[in-house]
Amino acid sequence: MRRVGGFTLIEVLIAVLVLSLGVLGLAAVFTVGIPQQRLATNQVAGIAAADTAVTAMLSNPRLNEPYLQQGGADTPQLRGWRAWQQDIQDWSPQGQWMLPNGTNSAMTLDPVTGDVVVEGFNATLDVRLPLSERLTPRAYTRGSEPRFVWDFVARRVRTGLDASGKPTVATVRDPIEIAVFVRAVDSGIAVPARPRKTKSQVPTYGPRLRLSDLVSRNAGEISLAEAVVPVAVPSRGGRGYVRDGVGLPTRNGRGDYGQAFTIAVAPNQSYGSGGGPGFVGGGDLERNRIPLRPGIGLDPQKSELEFRIASQIGQKLVDGLGNVYTVLEVDERAKEDDPGARIVIVDPPVPQSVQDSSELGSVLLMPQVPAAVRIVRVQP
Repeated sequence: MRRVGGFTLIEVLIAVLVLSLGVLGLAAVFTVGIPQQRLATNQVAGIAAADTAVTAMLSNPRLNEPYLQQGGADTPQLRGWRAWQQDIQDWSPQGQWMLPNGTNSAMTLDPVTGDVVVEGFNATLDVRLPLSERLTPRAYTRGSEPRFVWDFVARRVRTGLDASGKPTVATVRDPIEIAVFVRAVDSGIAVPARPRKTKSQVPTYGPRLRLSDLVSRNAGEISLAEAVVPVAVPSRGGRGYVRDGVGLPTRNGRGDYGQAFTIAVAPNQSYGSGGGPGFVGGGDLERNRIPLRPGIGLDPQKSELEFRIASQIGQKLVDGLGNVYTVLEVDERAKEDDPGARIVIVDPPVPQSVQDSSELGSVLLMPQVPAAVRIVRVQP
């Protein structure tokens, strides 16, 4: 009989080790790839959702009414964009983005429900945009659930010229520029697994609870404690920051409605024509870099949280000129050169017309990375 050689125990162990390393490597690829695939999918679908949002805003008759005359009064009664356009003293006189619930913003956002109210010249002329109207697809759409929610922030585009010929004077003819943010509904929202209590709703909405019930606050089916907002930030008791839009996503759908906020751009950083090393103290900034100054006058913990939000890969930053940038990474060299420096690398680069970082003003952003951002102008 002929002897047949086999594998030794050591050879088997080595083979198992190599196989294990391969499986772990494959698992790591899936861990990184799935979030990136989800982000890419959301960005593709988010473009269509942004088109839907812009169409809804531009076709809303109450937001776009050119002129109202009530009771024979000589003073026009205005609402929507025209009311903002005429309010040259209080509403965005410097062309800055006007955050909801801010001073003279003329727009409020309910952090509990996510409903938006665009204020007119008086309360009877207010325009309400409930959360249910800003979901895409709309709640209870047959065969699908809400995937995105859109919000917006607006500013004045100044057309009046100062003594040097720069457009710095607010006028009643200024267009209104609107930044529309489309965000994906939090994938961590858990829908209670129970049948619908209201039998009359079964033929229309189905036999069991849906995500639409939670985000639209269907009072007949869910309790107040079960109601959620589609894009949340930590509420009172979470991290101590209440309803200010500064917080990372909770990933469970609960908390306050995540609102837009701004971070100041560090001033007096020059943009060179040829580009320099790209960090503070090392010459001119390269045009693909934006120096941020988060949390001026705030506690260090909140400042760090702001920068963590702003530096998320894929985050969208809208500067004071209306340009939209996508964050690619953080310039770590800046931190080594100056511990107080916070610079993000973006695409596309800052326009050639900008010579100093102070011209960018501040950047506008959302707590969650948007699926899409659309800038549109309205001439009321």
